[in-house]
Amino acid sequence: MKIKCILLLFIQMAFAYATKSQNINFTQYFNFPLYSDPSQTGNGNYDYRLNALYRQQWKSIDAEFSTFAISGDVRMGNVFSTQDSWGFGIYLLDDHLGSDLMQNQQVGIALAYHINPDFQERHKISFGINIDYKFSSVDYSSLIFESQYQGFLLHPDMSSGESFLNDRIKNLDLGSSISYSFLLNPKTELGASLASFGFIPEQENFISESDSSDYKHSEWLARGFYNYRVSSRVRLESHVQVISQSNASELMLGVIGHYTPFHLKGVMLSLGLFRQMDVAYVAYAGLSYKNYDINVSYDFVSQPLNTLREINGLSRPGGIEVTLSFRGFKVAGSGTRTVPCRFF
Repeated sequence: MKIKCILLLFIQMAFAYATKSQNINFTQYFNFPLYSDPSQTGNGNYDYRLNALYRQQWKSIDAEFSTFAISGDVRMGNVFSTQDSWGFGIYLLDDHLGSDLMQNQQVGIALAYHINPDFQERHKISFGINIDYKFSSVDYSSLIFESQYQGFLLHPDMSSGESFLNDRIKNLDLGSSISYSFLLNPKTELGASLASFGFIPEQENFISESDSSDYKHSEWLARGFYNYRVSSRVRLESHVQVISQSNASELMLGVIGHYTPFHLKGVMLSLGLFRQMDVAYVAYAGLSYKNYDINVSYDFVSQPLNTLREINGLSRPGGIEVTLSFRGFKVAGSGTRTVPCRFF
């Protein structure tokens, strides 16, 4: 019974944290960029792109989170000059806590503007905004309260004596970001981005008596990357991310190695390792074939969930994340054009 109380306490803590309107954070944020960095919308060597993500975590301690997300964006042509472009995208997320104890759905749109200030296009500056609509709900019948215990015995049919103002909340959120990338030489590229969210006050949570009041949450993300081409077949890619939201902060950094076998045209293999400070180690693997990518990562949680695992004799808690991506190009027209003769 003690173990059940500990699990319940953990779920309630996660529940209270989630209802504070924190954004969902992904390990493979660079493979699903629209949600957390709108400046990456339409920012790449493609005309349109489709992404999908699935994440499942903490299943072994009966506090499972599962998230499914999809996005699509397009890169549009020059507007003000021959060295700029626009990007437009849309994304959808469906997030569940436990056995549908809490559900969160989001739909958003993202818009970005990209400009190359130099004629060689070595520099790129991007500005982006996104706005999303969030719908969250909770199933109170799945919660257990102290008043439902008589001694060490649980009576789930007994009234909890708790009263709630509502079982669902709806909110809008507005975010913005700016990014910069620089092609140092044919082998080296680096860049950084800064994003901010929480410009629109949100309804605070489900269980507070101040439920109808507005809650001013804030989130900042700073990211950097470094790409280095070792040879025609080997490339190294490093990432660093710092998140600050409300009173919490997080640091994650890692490196990915990409290898292109010389006898497999269009195929690239990837292996990587990340460290989410004080939380988890992350193993990463990927396979690319032409315009298709599939990537898998697994979070080996270190603290504090391992303490709960050891008490209950459960397997190590962790999280698996899978992303799929497709980059497409417009089909060239079949029309003809006349090339003037240089002599007439």
